[in-house]
Amino acid sequence: MDRRQFLALSGTALSALVAGCSTLQFGATDRQREFAIGVYNLSQESHSFEVLVGERPGEFFHRETVELDANTADEEIPFDGVPGSLLIRVDSETEREFPWPAEHGGSEEIARKANIYYDPIGDQQLLVQAE
Repeated sequence: MDRRQFLALSGTALSALVAGCSTLQFGATDRQREFAIGVYNLSQESHSFEVLVGERPGEFFHRETVELDANTADEEIPFDGVPGSLLIRVDSETEREFPWPAEHGGSEEIARKANIYYDPIGDQQLLVQAE
């Protein structure tokens, strides 16, 4: 095999291996990841939810207000920034602050999405879980 054939085959093989990889993020930092919240109203009544997202407790960079009918959800609310905490208000009455959840499986990496569940008759009225 001469040099030209080797270069042509190498280029073709490399192109085939990396085809479609332009959207992959190897070792993406938190700043490069997209984050979101999902709000789930598990009650039998309509409620208003105000969710504040911050890097640390008491310091918020994103505010989202969601009006939900009974047993409905807004499942994907994206935002910019790296989350560290959540403050959740329901109907301007119930207010709780939570740390942003970690990924499942014992990972220390923060989750891409936090799901917020409201069930006023459950054991825990407000629950935040990683997706």
